[in-house]
Amino acid sequence: MFKIQHFTDELVLSKAPKIQAKIGLTHQGGRLKCLSFKDTPIIDDLENKTYDKSHAGAILFPFVNRIKEGQYDFAGQSYQLECNEPGCGNAIHGLVFNKTFEIEETEEKSDYAKVKLSYIEKDPPQGFPFQYKINLTYTLTEASLSLKLEVKNIDKTPFLFNTGWHPYFCVSNFDTDFLGFKTDKQVIFNDKMIALGTAKALIANPYSLKNKTLDDCFVLSDKAVEFYTDHYKATITGRPKSDFLQIYAPPGEKRLAIEPMTGISDSFNHKKGIQILKPNEIKTETWTIDLS
Repeated sequence: MFKIQHFTDELVLSKAPKIQAKIGLTHQGGRLKCLSFKDTPIIDDLENKTYDKSHAGAILFPFVNRIKEGQYDFAGQSYQLECNEPGCGNAIHGLVFNKTFEIEETEEKSDYAKVKLSYIEKDPPQGFPFQYKINLTYTLTEASLSLKLEVKNIDKTPFLFNTGWHPYFCVSNFDTDFLGFKTDKQVIFNDKMIALGTAKALIANPYSLKNKTLDDCFVLSDKAVEFYTDHYKATITGRPKSDFLQIYAPPGEKRLAIEPMTGISDSFNHKKGIQILKPNEIKTETWTIDLS
């Protein structure tokens, strides 16, 4: 039987000894803190940075990655987001990573555990002055975890957005672990990681992590991304709009961010991957991690 335990600021979904997931609540944006499978850590926090610096496991909304200097135009209006990336002067990782999500529903069954969380933005910042509701539904089975993100526009006007997820996967060995994904285009950045466009991706599949400084984004031609380590294999899939993959290895950590995204850096300006949500309209994105 699967179990759900509610502690002060986190939920634990588990079926011992097969699988366990921890979800952060208070000022953590409903993030996935940890995932383990057969006593093997799959996803975890960084060892040398706290969550407010790493945003490990964060849900990215209403924008992914960065917005150049926090500035953008929409529907004839100019907006200024808070620039929360020290040293670069950009807005980074969206607006919900530090929000407190409430528990709406929990379900314990013999073959899965499910929890639904929600956050309602009623007092939005000037840089994104729109009201919305977000539902997060985590479903844990014996060999998978899925996260369904549902966004509803509860404002009187449309707004632009994209979504992403920022989990850090545990690396066994950068010399031997590798990724498998299909792409023919890579995003080109400037020195502050602002997207300038795309170019032909000249990479091998499988994609070795050895001797690479990893902070790259690719346009996926197949939504499935596979991560092979010495201890486990994970297949990460995002649907329907996760057409982009950001990968990032923070210095001095045995972690790899594998980020499925529906847009890319500075999307509020160049509009690549942007969606428009009308009043009372709902859109969803689901990310699934299958383990073996």
